[in-house]
Amino acid sequence: MCQIFVSTFWPPLEGRNNMSNVKNQGEGDRDSARRYNEKTQKFVKSEKGKESIKKIDHSGRHSSDELQRAEDDAAARVKENDPEALRDYSKPAR
Repeated sequence: MCQIFVSTFWPPLEGRNNMSNVKNQGEGDRDSARRYNEKTQKFVKSEKGKESIKKIDHSGRHSSDELQRAEDDAAARVKENDPEALRDYSKPAR
């Protein structure tokens, strides 16, 4: 009887791509987040950033006319209407 052992390192290690030096961190890329945060803080502390912050309406309140106008402008740009926006939830779905 002949036994054949298959190595767990197949293909051989020397033939594999060395992925240990790849910097892809996936969805939670800490390096990019750190750079973004540093640049954002630098902008906020700059003169241009301070001027931009002063122009913002911090009350969070907008007139209903202003909101309706913005909604109408956005609706005019869409290619088609979302069927969920017009759905009557009191009726069963088809």
